[in-house]
Amino acid sequence: MGLSYTNVILYNVEQQAVLNVLRKRGEDEEGFGEVTERDFAAPLISSVYLQEPHNTHLKQYLFGSNYARIFSRKTSAEKIFLAKLIFDTVDQNSDLLQNEKIRECGLALFFFAHVIVDVLREDELGKSIMENPKIYVTTDKERLYKGNL
Repeated sequence: MGLSYTNVILYNVEQQAVLNVLRKRGEDEEGFGEVTERDFAAPLISSVYLQEPHNTHLKQYLFGSNYARIFSRKTSAEKIFLAKLIFDTVDQNSDLLQNEKIRECGLALFFFAHVIVDVLREDELGKSIMENPKIYVTTDKERLYKGNL
């Protein structure tokens, strides 16, 4: 089953396992190091894996007819976690952007995450990480985050 009914993606990277839990409203999130809401996971997937950063602000697009394509069987919790790491890196460095309007525009941040992924896909290791990120977001999370692979 894909992630078609997921409300929240829950991760437990500390135990070297990334878990995809089909969470129901009100369930406890305790024990999970990272929690990504579905409303944030959809634009991450659209930007990073579907190469459509220009659609990340269109909720009807993300949660309408494209929902099944976004949360397909190919979409794993590990991929969402990697996309979030990339986006977080962009966000944490957005203060380096001189133009305040670009710096504060969420759509721009998704675009820059998309550009980073395009660069990664040009390299064999980067392509491998993007296609199968499980080992990198579990055992090598800190090295991946620091770019020391």
